[in-house]
Amino acid sequence: MDKVIDNLFIFPGEGIVDIFAGNYSDYHEKTGRNKSEKTPYLNEKKPVKTKSKKEDEKKLSYKEKIEFEKLDQEIIKLEGEKENLEEVLNSGTLNHELLKEKSERFGKLLNELEIKSDRWLKLSERAEG
Repeated sequence: MDKVIDNLFIFPGEGIVDIFAGNYSDYHEKTGRNKSEKTPYLNEKKPVKTKSKKEDEKKLSYKEKIEFEKLDQEIIKLEGEKENLEEVLNSGTLNHELLKEKSERFGKLLNELEIKSDRWLKLSERAEG
């Protein structure tokens, strides 16, 4: 590198750029660092890798289209079951064993509905894009 470089642009941070007239070895001699030591600005956090535009704009695959359509039907079915369970739980006519059983099913149903709704939302965003 020393044979190729006559000037260095030094980026110490906070938007400052210094220009050093000389090669890489001269710079390290002047600053008193070994070549193996890293400069402080190289130790800063590495940038986080983000998704490329291609990944974001990817259309739904055939299987995902089928899953998307199936999720519509499943969510409608789960919503109906949820309404029925709410009516039964609010009726006040259940004994404690049935109430416990229906309450457990209601909790599982809400969890399942949330998972399927989240998946549906992700697929619908990609279907629109």
